[in-house]
Amino acid sequence: MRLILFELKGIADKLPFKVEKNKFTIGTKTYKGDNLGFAAVYPNPLNPERYVVIYSGVRWGKGLPKNHKYDFLPDFIVFDDTVAPVSGTNNFRTAGFFDINWKLDEKLTWTGPEPAPPEPKAENLPPEWDKAWDDDEPEKAGDSEK
Repeated sequence: MRLILFELKGIADKLPFKVEKNKFTIGTKTYKGDNLGFAAVYPNPLNPERYVVIYSGVRWGKGLPKNHKYDFLPDFIVFDDTVAPVSGTNNFRTAGFFDINWKLDEKLTWTGPEPAPPEPKAENLPPEWDKAWDDDEPEKAGDSEK
């Protein structure tokens, strides 16, 4: 995180988004949480012939194969660490494309579903759940017929 913030230091005020520790602002909306991530591509304000790629927070594509992690990502996305069961991608909070002049446009921005509720912590679960959901123990012969 420190390296990313350091690298943005010279261009941060020229970008249409703000990246801080566990906090991302796109336009007028701010997303906070230590379970969030952010990725964006934007023309480099110091060299418009090149682009900058900004990536911060949790990792994207936990449920995707390595060679397809970044397929079809939009120009910017704020996402959380939960994985959508069908697509294998992280659930997004907001995502979109910049317009032809690299400006934010509400018509090109989507808002994701409400954040997923936090997973219950193991210490709050009944003790019998440990055995009921233990995939490490092989099934014994005849167990499936009981």
